Amino acid sequence: MTDRALHFLVIGDDTLATELESAVTSIVSGRSFIVAARNREEADRKLRQRTPDICLLDVGQDAAALRDFVEQQRLLAPDLLVVGVQAPSSASPTPSDVLVEAVRSKLFDVIARPISSESLRDVVAAAAESMRDVHARSGRVIAFHSTKGGVGKSTLSINTATGLAQRHPDQVLLIDCSLQLGVCASALDLVPNASIATAARERDRLDARLLRELCAEHTDTGLRLLSAPIDAVDASDVDDQAMAQVIGLARSTFEFVVIDTLPIVDAVMLTIFDLADRLYLVNQGTVPDVIGAARLREMLDRLEIPADRERIVLNRNTPPFPGQLGREEVADRIGRDVDFEVPYDKRVLSALNLGRPRVLDAGRRGWGRVLRAVIEDAESIAAKAGAEEDFVAIDGPPSATGAEAEFRPRRRGFRFGRRFGTGTERT
Repeated sequence: MTDRALHFLVIGDDTLATELESAVTSIVSGRSFIVAARNREEADRKLRQRTPDICLLDVGQDAAALRDFVEQQRLLAPDLLVVGVQAPSSASPTPSDVLVEAVRSKLFDVIARPISSESLRDVVAAAAESMRDVHARSGRVIAFHSTKGGVGKSTLSINTATGLAQRHPDQVLLIDCSLQLGVCASALDLVPNASIATAARERDRLDARLLRELCAEHTDTGLRLLSAPIDAVDASDVDDQAMAQVIGLARSTFEFVVIDTLPIVDAVMLTIFDLADRLYLVNQGTVPDVIGAARLREMLDRLEIPADRERIVLNRNTPPFPGQLGREEVADRIGRDVDFEVPYDKRVLSALNLGRPRVLDAGRRGWGRVLRAVIEDAESIAAKAGAEEDFVAIDGPPSATGAEAEFRPRRRGFRFGRRFGTGTERT
């Protein structure tokens, strides 16, 4: 259905979230996350923190309140799929003016409680379709990660972002998420006036214009940098929800978002892993580093991060030495082929000291040739965006022919009202 985790926002009492959790487990084979809000004021705050894929909203008894909330929600998240939930037939019936307002507000559907897997099936399918459509219109998120420092991860992320910016001026954002030890600003010879911590503190009013204002510009290439905090104490302002909000806004503002991560695995890094379209796993070929890379890949498999999003990068950032692990040895230990082997180039270190990315002066051989291959690989993500099939896979019981999933054609437009006004769920 989708290789990304589904995020639900449930607005209503505690039992509504419990019903959803029971129903979702039978139709979503991958990961899903449910965030509950007891009222619409709390929901408004959560929507500003992170946009879910599906919002289940208790339509309540007040048509005007429903209209006002949906209008506000459309401003915060225009692409959010909103599903109304009405009381079961045994309870007080939902007023007709509320149901009429649900139609006028263009809710995807209104379903009756208790929520069942059957009533959610079309909702989840539509959300998967919407995720693909939004994803095709969005910029691409490219992250570089390693299990230890000193392997050249930041150097590769900076040079990849710079190379992309040369090809796509003013359409590339580099986010320094090495929150306590960020080096991107100094490597680009920039002195930022703001940082990602500033964006996190301003999350309630953060928009595309403010995001650009918070970024420093590399005048030679048009690359934008959202730097790490200057004071490591400010890093505590950046949590996983703030990171998701910044990345979501960035990908709707820029064609490419390159992220330099911190060599740890916490909630912030897991958010980046989940949102990344391409994840470059960097190691330098030493035994401790390769063992760490193998464990990281195992963890990503457990998190159900698709392997086709990952690239293994063997970065030779030190001169050759006796006993150096070969490419095949590294691949055998990690459990998959090395996609890119970056050769040693002493001028990379000089470029860092000068604040001028090496890719700006690299030739067509050696280090420059491999870096161009990495850049072209990152560019290729955008080219594949429209290549997906025009069908949605719906998990369900095996058919008479033994098929494990059925396929339904994508549906466009408004399709509300199948169960509307009956007070009961029709299957």
